[in-house]
Amino acid sequence: MADPSARPANPGRRIVLKAGLVGVGLLAAAGVWRAVEGIGADAPATGYGYLEPNDLVIFRAIAPAMLDGALPETGRDEALAAVLSGVDTVIVNLAPETQAELRKLLDLLAIGPTRLALTGVWRGFDGTSANQVAGMLERWSGSSLSLLQRAYIGFHDIVVAAWYGDPRSWAALGYDGPPEIPDEVRRIV
Repeated sequence: MADPSARPANPGRRIVLKAGLVGVGLLAAAGVWRAVEGIGADAPATGYGYLEPNDLVIFRAIAPAMLDGALPETGRDEALAAVLSGVDTVIVNLAPETQAELRKLLDLLAIGPTRLALTGVWRGFDGTSANQVAGMLERWSGSSLSLLQRAYIGFHDIVVAAWYGDPRSWAALGYDGPPEIPDEVRRIV
C-alpha cells in the first residue's frame, strides 16, 4: 500500500503546473486591470500617430535617462517634446509586427502590477525620478532575462534615433548635416 505522506516521485511537474497557473492568473488580473484603467484604448494621443497618453508618460520618463547629458539645459522641454514626436515617427515607420510587440510592452508598463514586476516602479512613471529610471534601465540592460534586454535595446534604439535624427541635436555633435548633393549628381543617381 502506498504511503499517503510520501512525496510524489516528480515534484518538478507540480512546480511547473503551479507556476503556469500563477502566470495565467497574473495575466488575467493584468487584463482586468487594463480594462478598469482604460489602458490600451487604441487611440493615439492628440497629434501623434502611434503613442497613446500612457505611452507619452513612459517615454517622457525614459528619454531623459537614455539621453543623459545630450538634451540641452535651455529649451529642455521643447527638446523633449521633439524627442517624443520623433519617437512617434520612428514607431509609425516600424513594421506592424514590431509595433504590435512594442504595444504589448507599453501596455504592460502602464499596468501597476506588471510595471512593478518589470521595473520596480509602482506608482507610475510620472512620479519616478530620473535616477530611478536610469537604475531601471541599467538593470534591464544587464538582466539575465532576454525580454528585459530586448526591451532596453528597443527603447534605446527608438529614443536615440528620435533625438539624433533631429537637426537640433547635430550642432552639439559638430555635425553640419548631410552634404548638399548637386542636381547633376542627383540625376545620375
